[in-house]
Amino acid sequence: MVDSIESRINAVSDKFTKSDRKLIEYFREHTFQDVIYQSITELSELCGVGEATILRFCRKLGLKGYQEFKLVLAQELAKSSSSENEGFVGQIADNMTRAIEETKNIIDLDELDKAVDIIVNSNRKYFFGLGNSGIVARECKYRLLRIGLHVDAIVESHFQAMSASTLSSEDVVVLISVSGSTKDIIKVAKIAKENNVKVIVITNYSKSPVTKYADLVLYSVRKEGPLEGGSLISKISQLYVVDVLCTGISLAIDGAADIAREKTARAVVDKIV
Repeated sequence: MVDSIESRINAVSDKFTKSDRKLIEYFREHTFQDVIYQSITELSELCGVGEATILRFCRKLGLKGYQEFKLVLAQELAKSSSSENEGFVGQIADNMTRAIEETKNIIDLDELDKAVDIIVNSNRKYFFGLGNSGIVARECKYRLLRIGLHVDAIVESHFQAMSASTLSSEDVVVLISVSGSTKDIIKVAKIAKENNVKVIVITNYSKSPVTKYADLVLYSVRKEGPLEGGSLISKISQLYVVDVLCTGISLAIDGAADIAREKTARAVVDKIV
């Protein structure tokens, strides 16, 4: 059985520094439910300690790092939550509705207009995502192909890195990542920036590492805990941002989009029984 975070803290309390105690104070003043959705950067700023301090704290508890710390917390919360099924159908619908509404409220319309302009006027257009975000990247490709834009979606990290290395200032890469902390996505963002490629990021975290390479950022709000990777709710908020972005692009190219829609529809009409 995995020891709880509380028991781990109590077992090594004599080893804590002043900075460690700031973390403990924060944990005891807030719910662990809050903590599992926070990146290490966010927790660092909220507690007024360095990220290295957080990593050392986690290792004092016998954990490999902050991600394992959040995983143990998530396991504790999952065990303590009710296993009753009553109400979960409505709860999921409510969560999806709330995710879309909250995302709508934080979309910066000026940044959205800039993103539309960059994509429309760029030569080569790529959408990169890994895992669950790769599904969203493919949806972007599908939506934009239907209105006549030649785009590609790449969902494998090696091909992303190779593609980014061949792009230039005339091109754009849209990086989709819930956390914005995935090593491969950060690496490809760095490669793109070194080649003066325009970089647009769609993420849930304002202070995620990938944003420092972005020309602009569009945000969705649903964060994932360690046991929630791939949840439909987080994908829904990403898809909402993508839908808004693609609609903006469609409006920007106006008549050309209508012509392309008719052509692409005719191209696949015989596929339907």
